[in-house]
Amino acid sequence: MLLCVISPWSAAARRRFVYIAGLRAIGYESGAGPPHSKEVAQRRKRNSGMIELKPLSSLSFAEAVELWNEGFQGYSVDLSMSLNDYLTRLHTTSVSIEKSLVAKVEGRPVGFLLNAIRHHAGQVVAWNGGTGVIPQFRSQGVGRVLVAGALKIYAEAKVDCATLEAISTNAPAIALYKSCGYDAVDELTFLRHTGKLHPVRLCRLRR
Repeated sequence: MLLCVISPWSAAARRRFVYIAGLRAIGYESGAGPPHSKEVAQRRKRNSGMIELKPLSSLSFAEAVELWNEGFQGYSVDLSMSLNDYLTRLHTTSVSIEKSLVAKVEGRPVGFLLNAIRHHAGQVVAWNGGTGVIPQFRSQGVGRVLVAGALKIYAEAKVDCATLEAISTNAPAIALYKSCGYDAVDELTFLRHTGKLHPVRLCRLRR
């Protein structure tokens, strides 16, 4: 299939990842993951003991959307939201604020992972609706602790399959997910239009 994108449309590619329960033993303390410098590895190990996981419900919605926006600062795609957009997203994607996680360091929220768990075709399916870490705490093991915490929730819920999407240019996130047992299964293309939409004439084809 050939996809042609013409300005003012912009495109962003995301890779969909899937984790099949039971295939691999996962844990952020196992040392699994891409190679890093000794200094980074030591910092991550030191910080992992300082990171506390709490349910998203421990924050107000105003605090949660602020954390979302800060957690996605600097991304190649603008993912910032208003409070109303954030609440709409939680509702339409069936995200559970009890099963979603907030990472805190010394009581300060520094990262999050949104979870939705559904029953589909006889299986329990989990979806990671977004993982973000505020800029000052990136590359310090927060994301790995969040993913490990989510996988524990999936195990408790007897999840059969877990999915997520990652921006294709976000190499650190993709490396993290793969190291935690996720595999890429396909690639999605999202289109975003800027400016005014012009009317389009639709023609009905005659048979």
